Amino acid sequence: MATQTVLQANRAYDHIYDPCYLTSHGNDHYRQTSKAMFNAQRINRVPDDKYMFSELPHYPRCTIQVTSKEALPAHVDKNWIAPELKGPGADAGTVSGQYRHKFSARPNKQMLSTMPHIVQYAMKTGAAATALRGGQAERTSVPDSATRTVGTQSMYRESESQTNPYSPEYTIGPNQVPEVVALTHLAWGVGLPATEAELQIIERTRQKRLFSNMLPPPCDAFGMEVRVQLMEAQEFREWADREKTIRDLQDKRLQLLKQ
Repeated sequence: MATQTVLQANRAYDHIYDPCYLTSHGNDHYRQTSKAMFNAQRINRVPDDKYMFSELPHYPRCTIQVTSKEALPAHVDKNWIAPELKGPGADAGTVSGQYRHKFSARPNKQMLSTMPHIVQYAMKTGAAATALRGGQAERTSVPDSATRTVGTQSMYRESESQTNPYSPEYTIGPNQVPEVVALTHLAWGVGLPATEAELQIIERTRQKRLFSNMLPPPCDAFGMEVRVQLMEAQEFREWADREKTIRDLQDKRLQLLKQ
């Protein structure tokens, strides 16, 4: 999805502050004032502490509010001034005063050249040049060795070249359901190596499997009713554990935001 860049005016109140900014009619003046005062910058997102990390539409994580802070001070006149009455004063040609900044400018000096500074030295002449050329000839006549040691520096760490641990193929025999098969969704970097959270998930999986084996068979009406009641109670406990996990994650994220 392509993004669109929206540019906003940095000086939205030029028609009020700038004496050279003229509007033809009062309606144009008030229209520009309304656009400057009721722009998108006055709309703020206020987060809700209770549902700060909520993804549900009926529990929004923030609310939209319009700030009550005024962008213009109280002493600034927001009324329209006719073009014949608005403009620079009689002292606009005076160097000193409020218009002094119009008579000053920074010198345009090219301090840094784009061309590199290249220094060329004159070649030596006479015996010194002959000796120099002879020394170069002697140095160039020496043959290179068959082997040499070259050091390299890599920008990558050695740990980044480590591959995932090898997981061999396996087969499950008939009428066999190993407990480790319930952990096939865990992989290296995604739950492995196992932390305290993964150990709690493994323990809950064991309890759930033991609970399923202990349920009464639905062979009659009484057994079916007891089975439904136990499954509903187990479902409520699972929802409570899930809500507790979500609250713990929200508390951790809130602590990170505070830090």
